Amino acid sequence: MVWILLAATQQNVWNWLWFAIPVIGMPLTSIMARREKRTDGAVTYSDKITSHLWSIFGVSEIVLTFICLGFSLIGGIKCWTAMTVYTLIAAPFAEIAQGLIVKEKSLTWGGIVGLAIGMVLVCCVTGKIPLLANWFMPLFILFWVVMMIVPGHIINHKAKKG
Repeated sequence: MVWILLAATQQNVWNWLWFAIPVIGMPLTSIMARREKRTDGAVTYSDKITSHLWSIFGVSEIVLTFICLGFSLIGGIKCWTAMTVYTLIAAPFAEIAQGLIVKEKSLTWGGIVGLAIGMVLVCCVTGKIPLLANWFMPLFILFWVVMMIVPGHIINHKAKKG
């Protein structure tokens, strides 16, 4: 939705819609968990490590959001690209680490591809190539598909096979 609105209007104000992800996602996640009546069961060491790994990533994203917001509101400095760059570098590291911990190659390879895309972005930003919605957002979507959606389907398929 953000991509379509950015590409259609060329107005950066649509980027504020990214804040809808936690606002909508967190309540929906707890509603879905209650509906499924999940039981926690045994928590393994790798479960704890993976949980802590993604918690560190999530907290660091929140901290960076507030830092960027502070720069924007106090100094009028638009540094939101830092969010994108950080996300496209830190998330793949967490994904690769998770893949190595649980010995799941699809997570590791998805993270490696995601990291490569993130490094291309770092070069674009340092080379002052503008991140235009018409090419950058499809790359960002590809990043998440390769890194999260494809491995998720592979893991679900393996879990169903037994």
